[in-house]
Amino acid sequence: MLKNVLEDALRRLLPEVYAVKPELCRCPQCQEDVLALALRVLPPKYVSRERGEVFARLELEHPQTQVDMLEALLQAADIVIARPRCRGSQNA
Repeated sequence: MLKNVLEDALRRLLPEVYAVKPELCRCPQCQEDVLALALRVLPPKYVSRERGEVFARLELEHPQTQVDMLEALLQAADIVIARPRCRGSQNA
């Protein structure tokens, strides 16, 4: 099991991004684009065992890490808002 637990952590923060950026389209394409852009700028947190996942998730709960993740998501959201790749470009 190889997994980047950062992806799950970013997904959990998406509702906060939509609270701040209501103009961000909610379609799956735009959500995935925001996640992909944020994942590109943050250091990955790969784990290969369940025990490693627990430690990585604890590290991701650190306040500064939370701020860094939210900042990356908000910057990614601005990019997606400016250039959405979805068909409708409307809040779905």
